[in-house]
Amino acid sequence: MVLAASMLISFRVIAAQTTAKPNCDSSTLSMTELTHCSDDRLAQLEVQLEREYRAVLVSAADDPKLVQAIKNSQNAWIVYRSKLVSVAFPASGPHAESGSALIVEKNDFIYDLTREQIEHLRELKHIYTGR
Repeated sequence: MVLAASMLISFRVIAAQTTAKPNCDSSTLSMTELTHCSDDRLAQLEVQLEREYRAVLVSAADDPKLVQAIKNSQNAWIVYRSKLVSVAFPASGPHAESGSALIVEKNDFIYDLTREQIEHLRELKHIYTGR
């Protein structure tokens, strides 16, 4: 019984070590760690995008037509981004690749597009609020 409990504890420690988040600032990351960091970085930016989008909606809240236009514009941008990513990283064909390196490259591409959209949303908020 003690041996079984000891083995279970060892297994949990090993599992915790393998699922720990990597230090994304390290220069010696494995491809798996790079992919994890790339996914986290993009997820954090998506949260920032949502926050900026909501702020623009709040800044235009007194004009329902403008709010709807902002929503339509953001939805169109999401479709645009998705289609552009599909063109840059096709799922099939001679240029299609797979693997962690491609995931990181694709995430970087999406990151850059999203970063630009955040800046556009900030500009809109500035226009609507004068701040």
